[in-house]
Amino acid sequence: MSDRRQYYPVLDLIRGVASFFVLIYHVQHWLLGPGYAVNAGLAVDLFFCLSGFVLSSAYGNRFNAGMTLPDFMVSRLIRLMPLVIVATVISGLYVWVRALQGRDTISGSEMVVAVMLNLLSIPFFGASPAIGGPQLFPLNGPQYTIWLELFANAVWCLTSRLHGRGFNYLVAGVSLVCLARFGSGGDTADTFWSGMPRVLYSFYAGVILFTLTERLGKGEPTVIGKVVFGGCFVCMIVIFALPLPYLLAWPLEFLWVALISPVLVLTAAQVRIQQRFCRAAAWLGAISYPVYILHYPIFCWLNGAYQVIFKTTNFMAEAVILVTLLPLASMVALRLFDEPVRSLLIGWRRQGRFPRAPTQFGG
Repeated sequence: MSDRRQYYPVLDLIRGVASFFVLIYHVQHWLLGPGYAVNAGLAVDLFFCLSGFVLSSAYGNRFNAGMTLPDFMVSRLIRLMPLVIVATVISGLYVWVRALQGRDTISGSEMVVAVMLNLLSIPFFGASPAIGGPQLFPLNGPQYTIWLELFANAVWCLTSRLHGRGFNYLVAGVSLVCLARFGSGGDTADTFWSGMPRVLYSFYAGVILFTLTERLGKGEPTVIGKVVFGGCFVCMIVIFALPLPYLLAWPLEFLWVALISPVLVLTAAQVRIQQRFCRAAAWLGAISYPVYILHYPIFCWLNGAYQVIFKTTNFMAEAVILVTLLPLASMVALRLFDEPVRSLLIGWRRQGRFPRAPTQFGG
Protein backbone atom coordinates (compact mmCIF):
# COMPACT_ATOMS: atom_id res chain seq x y z
CA MET A 1 0.00 0.00 0.00
CA SER A 2 1.36 3.40 -0.95
CA ASP A 3 1.94 5.95 1.79
CA ARG A 4 0.24 8.55 -0.33
CA ARG A 5 -3.50 8.52 -0.52
CA GLN A 6 -4.93 7.66 -3.92
CA TYR A 7 -7.68 9.93 -5.16
CA TYR A 8 -11.00 8.32 -6.12
CA PRO A 9 -13.01 10.90 -8.11
CA VAL A 10 -16.14 8.75 -8.45
CA LEU A 11 -16.35 8.46 -4.67
CA ASP A 12 -16.41 12.26 -4.51
CA LEU A 13 -19.10 12.25 -7.17
CA ILE A 14 -21.48 9.94 -5.32
CA ARG A 15 -20.78 11.70 -2.00
CA GLY A 16 -21.72 15.05 -3.50
CA VAL A 17 -24.86 13.77 -5.21
CA ALA A 18 -25.99 12.04 -2.02
CA SER A 19 -25.49 15.22 0.05
CA PHE A 20 -27.96 17.13 -2.15
CA PHE A 21 -30.53 14.37 -1.79
CA VAL A 22 -30.15 14.68 1.99
CA LEU A 23 -30.79 18.41 1.64
CA ILE A 24 -34.03 17.83 -0.29
CA TYR A 25 -35.12 15.13 2.16
CA HIS A 26 -34.68 17.39 5.17
CA VAL A 27 -36.32 20.45 3.63
CA GLN A 28 -39.47 18.55 2.72
CA HIS A 29 -39.45 16.96 6.19
CA TRP A 30 -39.01 20.22 8.08
CA LEU A 31 -41.62 22.05 5.99
CA LEU A 32 -44.07 19.14 5.86
CA GLY A 33 -43.65 19.19 2.10
CA PRO A 34 -45.05 16.82 -0.52
CA GLY A 35 -42.71 13.99 0.47
CA TYR A 36 -39.84 14.20 -1.99
CA ALA A 37 -36.71 12.06 -1.54
CA VAL A 38 -38.22 10.28 1.45
CA ASN A 39 -35.52 7.58 1.50
CA ALA A 40 -32.52 9.91 1.22
CA GLY A 41 -31.77 9.50 4.91
CA LEU A 42 -30.11 6.25 3.84
CA ALA A 43 -27.29 8.40 2.42
CA VAL A 44 -25.92 8.50 5.97
CA ASP A 45 -24.96 4.82 5.74
CA LEU A 46 -23.29 5.47 2.40
CA PHE A 47 -21.29 8.32 3.96
CA PHE A 48 -20.08 6.03 6.75
CA CYS A 49 -18.99 3.39 4.25
CA LEU A 50 -17.20 5.99 2.14
CA SER A 51 -15.45 7.26 5.23
CA GLY A 52 -14.19 3.81 6.19
CA PHE A 53 -12.81 3.30 2.70
CA VAL A 54 -11.15 6.69 2.31
CA LEU A 55 -9.71 6.79 5.83
CA SER A 56 -8.16 3.36 5.25
CA SER A 57 -6.46 4.79 2.20
CA ALA A 58 -5.25 7.87 4.06
CA TYR A 59 -4.23 6.40 7.42
CA GLY A 60 -3.52 2.69 6.97
CA ASN A 61 0.25 3.08 6.70
CA ARG A 62 0.30 5.71 9.42
CA PHE A 63 -1.26 3.27 11.84
CA ASN A 64 1.31 0.67 10.85
CA ALA A 65 4.01 3.26 11.55
CA GLY A 66 2.70 3.79 15.08
CA MET A 67 0.22 6.66 14.80
CA THR A 68 -1.45 7.03 18.19
CA LEU A 69 -5.12 7.48 19.02
CA PRO A 70 -4.66 11.10 20.22
CA ASP A 71 -2.71 11.93 17.07
CA PHE A 72 -5.38 10.43 14.85
CA MET A 73 -8.31 12.00 16.70
CA VAL A 74 -6.71 15.44 16.62
CA SER A 75 -6.36 15.11 12.85
CA ARG A 76 -10.02 14.13 12.55
CA LEU A 77 -11.12 17.02 14.77
CA ILE A 78 -9.11 19.42 12.62
CA ARG A 79 -10.89 18.06 9.56
CA LEU A 80 -14.43 18.07 10.95
CA MET A 81 -14.79 20.70 13.66
CA PRO A 82 -14.16 24.11 12.00
CA LEU A 83 -17.42 23.90 10.07
CA VAL A 84 -19.19 22.51 13.15
CA ILE A 85 -18.21 25.76 14.87
CA VAL A 86 -19.64 27.79 11.98
CA ALA A 87 -22.86 25.78 12.02
CA THR A 88 -23.22 26.14 15.79
CA VAL A 89 -22.76 29.90 15.66
CA ILE A 90 -25.35 30.25 12.87
CA SER A 91 -28.00 28.06 14.53
CA GLY A 92 -27.23 29.32 18.04
CA LEU A 93 -27.80 32.91 16.95
CA TYR A 94 -31.07 31.89 15.34
CA VAL A 95 -32.37 30.25 18.52
CA TRP A 96 -31.20 33.24 20.58
CA VAL A 97 -33.02 35.70 18.29
CA ARG A 98 -36.23 33.67 18.51
CA ALA A 99 -35.94 33.64 22.29
CA LEU A 100 -35.45 37.42 22.39
CA GLN A 101 -38.57 37.82 20.25
CA GLY A 102 -40.54 35.67 22.66
CA ARG A 103 -41.27 32.98 20.06
CA ASP A 104 -39.62 30.26 22.13
CA THR A 105 -39.17 29.89 25.88
CA ILE A 106 -35.64 28.68 26.44
CA SER A 107 -33.65 28.96 29.64
CA GLY A 108 -30.24 30.57 29.45
CA SER A 109 -28.61 27.55 31.05
CA GLU A 110 -30.09 25.16 28.48
CA MET A 111 -28.91 27.42 25.69
CA VAL A 112 -25.36 27.46 27.07
CA VAL A 113 -25.36 23.68 27.49
CA ALA A 114 -26.68 23.15 23.96
CA VAL A 115 -24.04 25.43 22.44
CA MET A 116 -21.16 23.90 24.42
CA LEU A 117 -22.17 20.31 23.67
CA ASN A 118 -22.71 21.17 20.01
CA LEU A 119 -19.26 22.74 19.78
CA LEU A 120 -17.76 19.60 21.32
CA SER A 121 -19.95 17.32 19.18
CA ILE A 122 -21.28 15.59 22.31
CA PRO A 123 -24.93 14.40 22.39
CA PHE A 124 -27.40 16.45 24.45
CA PHE A 125 -29.84 14.10 26.13
CA GLY A 126 -33.04 15.66 27.38
CA ALA A 127 -33.07 18.83 25.25
CA SER A 128 -36.44 20.55 25.30
CA PRO A 129 -38.58 20.75 22.13
CA ALA A 130 -38.21 24.54 22.18
CA ILE A 131 -34.51 24.26 21.43
CA GLY A 132 -34.76 21.27 19.09
CA GLY A 133 -35.23 18.21 21.28
CA PRO A 134 -35.51 15.24 21.25
CA GLN A 135 -32.67 15.51 18.71
CA LEU A 136 -29.32 14.67 20.30
CA PHE A 137 -27.91 17.76 18.59
CA PRO A 138 -30.81 20.21 18.90
CA LEU A 139 -28.96 23.10 17.29
CA ASN A 140 -28.07 21.03 14.24
CA GLY A 141 -29.89 17.70 14.01
CA PRO A 142 -27.74 16.16 11.23
CA GLN A 143 -24.65 16.62 13.41
CA TYR A 144 -25.39 13.32 15.13
CA THR A 145 -23.56 11.65 12.26
CA ILE A 146 -20.38 13.58 13.16
CA TRP A 147 -20.55 12.18 16.67
CA LEU A 148 -21.05 8.68 15.27
CA GLU A 149 -18.22 9.20 12.79
CA LEU A 150 -15.81 10.21 15.55
CA PHE A 151 -16.93 7.25 17.64
CA ALA A 152 -16.25 4.85 14.76
CA ASN A 153 -12.91 6.56 14.06
CA ALA A 154 -11.78 6.02 17.65
CA VAL A 155 -12.89 2.37 17.70
CA TRP A 156 -11.14 1.72 14.38
CA CYS A 157 -7.90 3.32 15.53
CA LEU A 158 -7.89 1.24 18.71
CA THR A 159 -8.75 -2.02 16.95
CA SER A 160 -6.20 -1.40 14.19
CA ARG A 161 -3.57 -2.47 16.70
CA LEU A 162 -5.03 -5.98 16.64
CA HIS A 163 -3.15 -8.11 14.13
CA GLY A 164 -5.02 -9.72 11.27
CA ARG A 165 -7.98 -8.48 9.27
CA GLY A 166 -10.35 -10.99 10.82
CA PHE A 167 -11.26 -8.53 13.55
CA ASN A 168 -12.63 -6.13 10.94
CA TYR A 169 -14.96 -8.86 9.71
CA LEU A 170 -15.95 -9.66 13.30
CA VAL A 171 -16.90 -6.06 14.08
CA ALA A 172 -18.78 -5.72 10.80
CA GLY A 173 -20.58 -9.04 11.28
CA VAL A 174 -21.66 -8.38 14.88
CA SER A 175 -22.76 -4.86 13.97
CA LEU A 176 -24.78 -6.16 11.04
CA VAL A 177 -26.58 -8.65 13.29
CA CYS A 178 -27.36 -5.88 15.80
CA LEU A 179 -28.51 -3.63 12.98
CA ALA A 180 -30.88 -6.32 11.71
CA ARG A 181 -32.21 -6.86 15.22
CA PHE A 182 -32.57 -3.29 16.47
CA GLY A 183 -32.84 -1.21 13.29
CA SER A 184 -30.99 1.99 12.44
CA GLY A 185 -31.10 5.26 14.31
CA GLY A 186 -28.78 7.40 16.36
CA ASP A 187 -30.32 10.85 16.00
CA THR A 188 -32.54 10.91 19.12
CA ALA A 189 -32.20 9.74 22.70
CA ASP A 190 -34.60 6.86 22.04
CA THR A 191 -32.47 5.55 19.17
CA PHE A 192 -29.05 6.47 20.55
CA TRP A 193 -27.76 2.94 21.01
CA SER A 194 -28.92 1.73 17.61
CA GLY A 195 -26.71 4.34 16.01
CA MET A 196 -23.57 2.51 17.08
CA PRO A 197 -24.03 -0.74 15.13
CA ARG A 198 -25.28 1.39 12.25
CA VAL A 199 -22.06 3.37 11.97
CA LEU A 200 -19.76 0.47 12.86
CA TYR A 201 -21.12 -1.84 10.18
CA SER A 202 -20.91 0.65 7.33
CA PHE A 203 -17.58 2.11 8.45
CA TYR A 204 -15.92 -1.29 8.86
CA ALA A 205 -17.46 -2.43 5.58
CA GLY A 206 -15.60 0.48 3.98
CA VAL A 207 -12.38 -0.58 5.69
CA ILE A 208 -12.81 -4.16 4.44
CA LEU A 209 -13.59 -2.95 0.93
CA PHE A 210 -10.37 -0.97 0.82
CA THR A 211 -8.36 -4.08 1.69
CA LEU A 212 -10.16 -5.88 -1.15
CA THR A 213 -9.22 -3.16 -3.64
CA GLU A 214 -5.62 -3.44 -2.50
CA ARG A 215 -5.70 -7.15 -3.24
CA LEU A 216 -7.39 -6.63 -6.60
CA GLY A 217 -4.74 -4.13 -7.61
CA LYS A 218 -5.03 -1.00 -9.74
CA GLY A 219 -5.78 -2.63 -13.07
CA GLU A 220 -8.41 -1.57 -15.56
CA PRO A 221 -11.98 -2.02 -14.29
CA THR A 222 -13.78 -4.94 -15.86
CA VAL A 223 -16.92 -4.65 -17.94
CA ILE A 224 -18.81 -6.47 -15.22
CA GLY A 225 -17.50 -4.02 -12.64
CA LYS A 226 -18.66 -1.06 -14.72
CA VAL A 227 -22.09 -2.61 -15.21
CA VAL A 228 -22.44 -3.35 -11.49
CA PHE A 229 -21.38 0.19 -10.62
CA GLY A 230 -23.87 1.65 -13.10
CA GLY A 231 -26.64 -0.51 -11.70
CA CYS A 232 -25.84 0.43 -8.10
CA PHE A 233 -25.53 4.14 -8.95
CA VAL A 234 -28.91 4.13 -10.72
CA CYS A 235 -30.33 2.21 -7.76
CA MET A 236 -29.02 4.92 -5.42
CA ILE A 237 -30.61 7.69 -7.48
CA VAL A 238 -33.93 5.86 -7.66
CA ILE A 239 -34.03 4.98 -3.96
CA PHE A 240 -33.06 8.47 -2.81
CA ALA A 241 -35.39 10.23 -5.27
CA LEU A 242 -38.51 8.19 -4.54
CA PRO A 243 -41.37 10.33 -3.19
CA LEU A 244 -44.19 9.27 -0.91
CA PRO A 245 -45.77 6.75 -0.71
CA TYR A 246 -42.61 4.83 -1.71
CA LEU A 247 -41.03 4.82 1.72
CA LEU A 248 -38.87 1.70 1.82
CA ALA A 249 -39.81 -1.04 4.25
CA TRP A 250 -37.09 -2.03 6.73
CA PRO A 251 -36.03 -5.19 4.83
CA LEU A 252 -35.31 -3.06 1.75
CA GLU A 253 -33.50 -0.45 3.84
CA PHE A 254 -31.43 -3.23 5.33
CA LEU A 255 -30.61 -4.52 1.86
CA TRP A 256 -29.36 -1.07 0.87
CA VAL A 257 -27.19 -0.74 3.98
CA ALA A 258 -25.88 -4.31 4.04
CA LEU A 259 -25.24 -4.89 0.34
CA ILE A 260 -26.02 -2.22 -2.25
CA SER A 261 -24.22 0.66 -0.57
CA PRO A 262 -20.95 -1.30 0.00
CA VAL A 263 -21.01 -2.70 -3.54
CA LEU A 264 -21.50 0.83 -4.86
CA VAL A 265 -18.43 2.02 -2.96
CA LEU A 266 -16.33 -0.96 -4.04
CA THR A 267 -17.14 -0.62 -7.73
CA ALA A 268 -16.98 3.19 -7.70
CA ALA A 269 -13.41 2.99 -6.42
CA GLN A 270 -12.47 0.95 -9.50
CA VAL A 271 -14.21 3.13 -12.09
CA ARG A 272 -12.27 5.83 -13.88
CA ILE A 273 -13.76 8.94 -15.44
CA GLN A 274 -12.43 11.30 -18.05
CA GLN A 275 -10.25 14.13 -16.84
CA ARG A 276 -12.77 16.82 -17.76
CA PHE A 277 -15.28 15.29 -15.36
CA CYS A 278 -12.80 15.00 -12.50
CA ARG A 279 -13.06 18.72 -11.72
CA ALA A 280 -16.84 18.49 -11.31
CA ALA A 281 -16.44 15.39 -9.14
CA ALA A 282 -13.82 17.12 -7.00
CA TRP A 283 -16.10 20.15 -6.59
CA LEU A 284 -19.01 17.97 -5.51
CA GLY A 285 -16.77 16.15 -3.07
CA ALA A 286 -15.38 19.41 -1.67
CA ILE A 287 -18.75 20.97 -0.92
CA SER A 288 -20.47 17.77 0.21
CA TYR A 289 -19.45 18.20 3.85
CA PRO A 290 -20.21 21.95 4.03
CA VAL A 291 -23.58 21.32 2.37
CA TYR A 292 -24.33 18.57 4.87
CA ILE A 293 -23.26 20.33 8.07
CA LEU A 294 -24.55 23.81 7.18
CA HIS A 295 -27.88 23.08 5.52
CA TYR A 296 -29.94 22.99 8.74
CA PRO A 297 -28.58 26.24 10.28
CA ILE A 298 -28.92 28.12 6.99
CA PHE A 299 -32.40 26.68 6.46
CA CYS A 300 -33.46 27.98 9.89
CA TRP A 301 -32.58 31.56 8.97
CA LEU A 302 -34.09 31.24 5.50
CA ASN A 303 -37.31 29.79 6.83
CA GLY A 304 -37.50 32.37 9.61
CA ALA A 305 -36.96 35.25 7.18
CA TYR A 306 -39.53 33.83 4.75
CA GLN A 307 -42.14 33.63 7.49
CA VAL A 308 -41.44 37.19 8.63
CA ILE A 309 -41.78 38.53 5.09
CA PHE A 310 -44.64 36.40 3.74
CA LYS A 311 -46.34 35.29 6.99
CA THR A 312 -46.35 31.68 5.79
CA THR A 313 -44.10 28.86 4.60
CA ASN A 314 -43.74 27.59 1.06
CA PHE A 315 -41.92 24.35 0.44
CA MET A 316 -41.17 24.88 -3.24
CA ALA A 317 -40.03 28.49 -2.95
CA GLU A 318 -37.84 27.86 0.10
CA ALA A 319 -36.39 24.68 -1.37
CA VAL A 320 -35.42 26.45 -4.60
CA ILE A 321 -33.83 29.32 -2.67
CA LEU A 322 -31.93 26.97 -0.38
CA VAL A 323 -30.69 24.68 -3.15
CA THR A 324 -29.48 27.78 -5.01
CA LEU A 325 -27.98 29.57 -2.03
CA LEU A 326 -26.44 26.68 -0.10
CA PRO A 327 -23.69 25.66 -2.59
CA LEU A 328 -22.52 29.29 -2.71
CA ALA A 329 -22.60 29.62 1.07
CA SER A 330 -20.79 26.30 1.37
CA MET A 331 -18.01 27.42 -0.96
CA VAL A 332 -17.63 30.68 0.95
CA ALA A 333 -17.42 28.85 4.27
CA LEU A 334 -15.00 26.31 2.81
CA ARG A 335 -12.62 28.78 1.17
CA LEU A 336 -12.76 31.66 3.65
CA PHE A 337 -12.95 29.78 6.95
CA ASP A 338 -12.62 26.01 6.86
CA GLU A 339 -9.54 25.66 4.68
CA PRO A 340 -7.61 28.59 6.26
CA VAL A 341 -8.37 27.38 9.79
CA ARG A 342 -7.33 23.81 8.95
CA SER A 343 -4.14 25.07 7.32
CA LEU A 344 -3.37 27.15 10.42
CA LEU A 345 -3.94 24.22 12.77
CA ILE A 346 -1.90 21.86 10.60
CA GLY A 347 0.87 24.45 10.59
CA TRP A 348 0.79 24.55 14.37
CA ARG A 349 1.12 20.79 14.45
CA ARG A 350 4.14 20.92 12.19
CA GLN A 351 5.70 23.40 14.59
CA GLY A 352 5.20 20.92 17.41
CA ARG A 353 2.19 22.51 19.10
CA PHE A 354 0.06 19.52 18.13
CA PRO A 355 0.83 16.02 16.82
CA ARG A 356 1.35 16.09 13.07
CA ALA A 357 -1.70 15.67 10.83
CA PRO A 358 -1.94 14.83 7.12
CA THR A 359 -2.95 17.70 4.84
CA GLN A 360 -5.37 15.71 2.71
CA PHE A 361 -9.03 15.15 3.47
CA GLY A 362 -9.45 11.66 4.90
CA GLY A 363 -13.24 11.24 4.88
